[in-house]
Amino acid sequence: MTAINYANKISVETKDNQAFIVLHSIDNSRQPVKELRFLLDTGAFITTMQKEMAIKHGFKVTVPNAIEIGGFGGSKIFCDLRVIPTLIFCGYKMQDVIIATPTADKLPITEVVGMNILENFQFGVDFALCELYANARGRYISQKPKYQCGEVSLMDVAGG
Repeated sequence: MTAINYANKISVETKDNQAFIVLHSIDNSRQPVKELRFLLDTGAFITTMQKEMAIKHGFKVTVPNAIEIGGFGGSKIFCDLRVIPTLIFCGYKMQDVIIATPTADKLPITEVVGMNILENFQFGVDFALCELYANARGRYISQKPKYQCGEVSLMDVAGG
């Protein structure tokens, strides 16, 4: 087994057996970087945010009533799709990140970071130390082996 060297250690807060991480957003108005706290949920297909929080941060609706997401107990919530202009996670900038916000006001939806963001990373977890590590996909340095080998067939080995 080959060990992976992870470039970024991620601060994880735990509360009630749930893991929370902080991402940062930058809008287009030269405002300071804003911290966004999300529940880490590898089972969520899309990142969600309360409508009021998205409005407060200035994230605009791009497609109204675009999707219906499922909740606990089989309930469904209609959501608008909004865009975070720049989202930073592990030092990696993602542009025009899509998030889902409920169309109705004051619905009890949690800020959840879903697979539309998480799929951009490779993660490692140290359960004993409660630490999370990540690399951004596509940022690996590939090396060619020092010595090239020709193809070897099993017939060559067995027949020898």
